[in-house]
Amino acid sequence: MNSERVLRIAKAPMRISFIGGGTDYKRFYTKSDVPGRVLGTTINKYVYVMASEHPNFEPFKYKFTYRKTEEVNDIQAFEHPVVRATLQKLNWKTPLNLATVASLPGRSGLGSSSAFTVALLAALSDKSMFIYKEKEAIALEAIEVERTLLEEPGGIQDQYHSAFGGFRLYEFEKNSTIIHPKNSNPDFLKLLDDSLYLVASGPERSSHMHASKIEGRINDSKVHSNLVRMSDLAIEIHLLMENSDSPVEKLEILKGGLRESWEIKKRIGVELSPQTLEIIERGALLGFNSFKLCGAGGSGFVAFLTSPLAAKKLKEEFGIDRVFQPGISQEGVEIVSF
Repeated sequence: MNSERVLRIAKAPMRISFIGGGTDYKRFYTKSDVPGRVLGTTINKYVYVMASEHPNFEPFKYKFTYRKTEEVNDIQAFEHPVVRATLQKLNWKTPLNLATVASLPGRSGLGSSSAFTVALLAALSDKSMFIYKEKEAIALEAIEVERTLLEEPGGIQDQYHSAFGGFRLYEFEKNSTIIHPKNSNPDFLKLLDDSLYLVASGPERSSHMHASKIEGRINDSKVHSNLVRMSDLAIEIHLLMENSDSPVEKLEILKGGLRESWEIKKRIGVELSPQTLEIIERGALLGFNSFKLCGAGGSGFVAFLTSPLAAKKLKEEFGIDRVFQPGISQEGVEIVSF
């Protein structure tokens, strides 16, 4: 960052993972005969990070504003772990003023934590735009910060989703990641956009706690075999959708994949908050059987795939304030001002 770039604002999208969650954990894809595979999409809800040079006359060298404000002279004094680890990793020296805002609250199961890390790295870079290799580098840096430096439990799909964006399949192999092209069929994307609804399911969730539990069970033979099936299902649904010319059929294939994915999740064992369980049960009574829990925990949001006409029942059942359409995002991380 230099005097010609006083203010940089980066944004990174949140995501909805449709099929494959859990197979993106290192403990699975480095020891399994199949790669981890995740089929999902980014949505038009973002985490923004603003970075500017901090005036030398200020009493503190570094400042970060989020739900509170931290002002420190030593990077190690930051309480926020990702900011502290990222600035240490970059060996940051320049006085810096950081701030962040998000379209939705954190801990909602939509990948906002990794979206923040991706946006932070982008805001601190010297790029005005990011090509493929640069997006991959940011994803890998975000994984290093969260999974290696901070040793936070979890998978690696969120960092790739936020970096690359779009509806696509990722395959996580032992030493590399295959990033499939995003789906660019405008008719299908419009149909998916019209069909995707989120229902807020209650209080904040601790993704770290649930991720730790999942990670600890991956070596269990029953869990492992079901994750293998989940990985296979992700690429099966991807290929079926790719080989169909009908947007309606593509969506029906995806709905079928969600239903089988839920059966696999139940065999693995999924923890549900009372609020989430109520949404699923009441949704089933209304005929909504194509859904996805968002995130590792049992609360946050439940995503439903349904028609706009049928979605009126969702709003009547759960209240208009709890049901909304997120919209599909085709873009990954980007600089929106500098």
